[in-house]
Amino acid sequence: MKEIKEIFPNFYNNVKLLAPPENQTSIVKFGLSCCKYDNPIRTDTAYKLCVHIRRGDFRQHGFVESPEDFVIASIDYALNYIKENSSIENISTIFIGNDKKFTLKIITKLEVNSYILENTSRGEDLCFGIHYCNSLIITAGASTFGWWIGYLKNQEGPVFYNTKMVLSKKNIDKEKYSFDGFPSHWIGLAKNETEYI
Repeated sequence: MKEIKEIFPNFYNNVKLLAPPENQTSIVKFGLSCCKYDNPIRTDTAYKLCVHIRRGDFRQHGFVESPEDFVIASIDYALNYIKENSSIENISTIFIGNDKKFTLKIITKLEVNSYILENTSRGEDLCFGIHYCNSLIITAGASTFGWWIGYLKNQEGPVFYNTKMVLSKKNIDKEKYSFDGFPSHWIGLAKNETEYI
């Protein structure tokens, strides 16, 4: 109450605090049910390869959105890379991002356990990515949101990103500048003639 008096000096001139009779008071454990959390992935031992999808308004701003052929090829590349550079075999892909319909189309073409975070906000996607993704693929290289997930993620594992960021050659300077922001240990993937490497 001392703080209230210091911050709002006229508070006590307008309000009178009464002490209720003891028989009208009780101790209530407030808010305990909100803090009982059942972690849905507590028994999940799969390595989580997260795939960040960014589509929609990107094209109108001159950026490359997550292209289907890149998403599929980058997942294949990342799965092989992880298996070749570790003893990990049990890998699941988890899709986060803003186009669930597109993601469902992609999942039907994959031969790996795949999951979509449903009905999540961008903040929840960010939180999940930071805390649970072992590796990450940023399928739209210009996505700052994908970049932050990769930069802040807690798990040690490679981050892959699409090096093609802009739609036209006139924006090539912007694309070159963007590479300055990617940590050197991240793995850039690009299309080489007919395939992604």
